[in-house]
Amino acid sequence: MSDVDTANLDFILAGLNQLDSGYALYDGGQNMVSCNHRFAELRDFPPELCRPGASFRAMLDFSADRGDYGEDPMPEVERRLATFGAAEAIQLDQATRSGRILRIHVRPVPGGGMLTSYTDITDLRQAEERLRESETRHALVTEASTEGLYDWDVAEDILYVSPRLNEIFGFEERQLRSKEWVARIHPEDQNAYRDAMVEHFKGGVGRQEVAYRITAHDGAIRWVQDNAIAVRDESGRAIRLVGAITDVTPQKRAEEALLESEERHILALDAVGEWVFDWDAVTDDVYFSDGMYKSLNLDREQLNTAKDWQDRIVPDDIAAYNRCFVRLLKGEDDHFGVEYRFMGADDEVHWASTHGTAVRDDDGKLLRVVGSTGDITERMKMMEALEGAQQRLVEADKLAMLGQLTAGIAHEIKNPLNFVNNFSQLSAGLLEELKELVEPLLAGLDEDDRDDAEDIIVTLHDNLIKIDEHGKRADSIVQSMLLHSREGPGEQRTVSINELAGEALNLAYHGARAEVQGFNVTLEKDLDDAAGDIEAIPQDLTRVFLNVIGNGLDATHQRDGKGEAGYQPTLKLSTRNLGDQVEIIIRDNGTGMPKSVADKIFTPFFTTKPPGQGTGLGLSISHDIVVKQHGGQFDVDSLDGEYTEFRIVLPRAG
Repeated sequence: MSDVDTANLDFILAGLNQLDSGYALYDGGQNMVSCNHRFAELRDFPPELCRPGASFRAMLDFSADRGDYGEDPMPEVERRLATFGAAEAIQLDQATRSGRILRIHVRPVPGGGMLTSYTDITDLRQAEERLRESETRHALVTEASTEGLYDWDVAEDILYVSPRLNEIFGFEERQLRSKEWVARIHPEDQNAYRDAMVEHFKGGVGRQEVAYRITAHDGAIRWVQDNAIAVRDESGRAIRLVGAITDVTPQKRAEEALLESEERHILALDAVGEWVFDWDAVTDDVYFSDGMYKSLNLDREQLNTAKDWQDRIVPDDIAAYNRCFVRLLKGEDDHFGVEYRFMGADDEVHWASTHGTAVRDDDGKLLRVVGSTGDITERMKMMEALEGAQQRLVEADKLAMLGQLTAGIAHEIKNPLNFVNNFSQLSAGLLEELKELVEPLLAGLDEDDRDDAEDIIVTLHDNLIKIDEHGKRADSIVQSMLLHSREGPGEQRTVSINELAGEALNLAYHGARAEVQGFNVTLEKDLDDAAGDIEAIPQDLTRVFLNVIGNGLDATHQRDGKGEAGYQPTLKLSTRNLGDQVEIIIRDNGTGMPKSVADKIFTPFFTTKPPGQGTGLGLSISHDIVVKQHGGQFDVDSLDGEYTEFRIVLPRAG
């Protein structure tokens, strides 16, 4: 061999020594021609078996003695000797004592020789085993899972579905296309499905999450939850979509049933004027039912948060409202009820009744408050009216008892009073007769005695006159007391309130002018034509108007007598239609009254007039006629030194 050939051979052998695989070349006589270093490492042979000239049989015997071929190595030795000089290549795997796995390739070479190569495939075998285990686990999980799994190759538009998913959809056992999937989606849900997929493919969301309805293989409509993640290439483009489908039909039906039940509950509450609310104590979000917005004529911008509602509560009632929620937050109560006032869209005050129940976690922390609110304005108005009626009944009952007492006293006083009046008049007549009889005797007395006797006679006469005057005054009081205590209805009929009040005004005015010389007052009338007729006892109402107007005229006369500069006595009579009621207002600009007097003005026997000028029963009887007999209202408003205004409200029906 030339030097060039030797140099080339050395170069080739040096390169072979760098390979990760081991090799050995044998000639036709089954002796080694050459081998690389990796061969000796992989086979773990001594140097004498890795030199040129070492026999193939010696290598097999060494391996057999070492135990590479098991307890009975000779059959394997003979089988391997038979491979020498085989016409075709042979591949076999062998495990070494160290647990490594070698893949052996045997190839024939020209001249009857053989080339053997050894590759360590231990890591490959382990990877293949792990892959098989992973695939087995995946298959078992897929089979056992209640969810249906799918893998969509976006580029090739090939869709793989798991057996569970195939149960739901009923696809044929073949390759699928995406259009066959989409065709099963309910038409009303297809846009939502596509939007969710596009948003995920564009990277807007980390995963595709969408619920939709599908047509199952049996034709039934079912709800599914679709969760998927895209597999992307280096450019970020989605090339696969791997996901899971969960049949959520039972949950959806339960939700729909719950929603239907809640809607029925809300409708039932709306029917009785109750509005549902649900306050999330964690997020402070609140839900109000539609009935609240409709009933109060509000929109969601006006009433969107819990604070929006709280701001509508009347300030005087906000403390009581807040106390209920504070007790819920502290865990002192789980239920509450509170009544309060709030402002509606019409800026009018309404009454509300709110009831709520707390929802807590296992630790007792407040999560939600669910309840209802109802508008109880009409009920509260009825209660106020009832309380007013009850109060009027109590007052009427008191007046009735007082009337009975007054009647008893008056009857007891009247008889002795008649004796006083009758005997005072008789005594006055007898005194006149006595005076005529003793007049001749008086002429015979000396001047001083005669003067004394005449003075006594005059004094007795004056005393009898005073007794008669005061007796008549007392009789007048007794008559008023009997009138005040009178029971039983008078004659009721239809009358024009404007005519009745107008006639009383004229009568009282002319009576005052006849009693007080030079009396003058400006009369003003503002009579509403719509006031119309009422059912009433006209003679009793006339007494009321005469009494009130007479007091007003007297008050203006008293103030006029004080000589105020620019003062003009004025009395005004007004009527107004109130629908099923009429209003009569009598206002004078006389002396007025302090509040302490106005508070007692309807009390029997209370009077501000000088002794001998009033019984204190006029306004008391008038109040009795208006309130007790006619079921009306009688109020007074006065400012000391400025004015007095009496307001009478009468029902149209008797």
